Amino acid sequence: MPSRSFFPSLVVATLGAAAGAQSQWERTLTGPTPPAARFEHALAEDFDRREVVLFGGRDPNGVLLADTWTWDGSAWIHRNPTLSPPARRNAAFAWHHSGRRVVLFGGVDAQGVVLDDLWDWDGSNWAQVVQASPRPAARAGAALASGTADGALVLFGGIDALGVLFGDTWLWDGTQWQLATPAIAPSARFGHRLAGDAARERLVLYGGFGGSADTWLWDGGAWFLVAQGSLPGPRMRHAMTWDAARARVVLHGGTDGLVYARNDTFEFDGVAWERRTTAVLPAAVVDAALAFDAARERTIR
Repeated sequence: MPSRSFFPSLVVATLGAAAGAQSQWERTLTGPTPPAARFEHALAEDFDRREVVLFGGRDPNGVLLADTWTWDGSAWIHRNPTLSPPARRNAAFAWHHSGRRVVLFGGVDAQGVVLDDLWDWDGSNWAQVVQASPRPAARAGAALASGTADGALVLFGGIDALGVLFGDTWLWDGTQWQLATPAIAPSARFGHRLAGDAARERLVLYGGFGGSADTWLWDGGAWFLVAQGSLPGPRMRHAMTWDAARARVVLHGGTDGLVYARNDTFEFDGVAWERRTTAVLPAAVVDAALAFDAARERTIR
């Protein structure tokens, strides 16, 4: 069966110097003590500190993790904050541009409880954030991203403990949540991905259970459905991130419902998806994660 994890080795995309240049995957050594193997973890870029932040997930034995690691472009560093979120999987995790923090929301804990807590990572420590009503309901498998002109962090979708799918859009400004009421929106779903397109100041949503093969754009106030092409096709539990060096959204892996795990790579330039054919292919994965490594201008998995 294809692997669902990527550690202890780190796979790094060697990206072209100019937008549109061909990308390549290469395997990079990760230092003497990398994070343990895992899947369903959280991974995001901390743009202020030029580090990638890793939290939690599930190990190959099914044990949930609560460790925090940072990648500085050459090695993984195990962090020991005074306070940490409880162990979890399938949390929503993203950099908040206006708040200048990495933010974690929800997920599923070791007892199978679906969570609704919110945490900030400031580069050294975690802090739990008090959320006033209205606020998102507890959920897992949601997507979180920022990148629009207003700087808001956007949460979309997810699934609750009863298996009910969400199709709501929430905006977080660093102090409170606001439920957006767009005229049209993506269908309720989970296992989708959301990435901030900073060059065009909008968010890109793709796929998921309940969505499958659609691409949506969020401009800060409205959702727009992109004309559907043949690529990438149905996709769930994939990985996706914004590549700031090449001004592209990168999508990798996941499942299409027929093949359990895939190792293909696609890029979205704001208009259409393009398949990237590389000489080296990482192992096929589901429930992995991508993030942009600003220190090396690479996308990492």
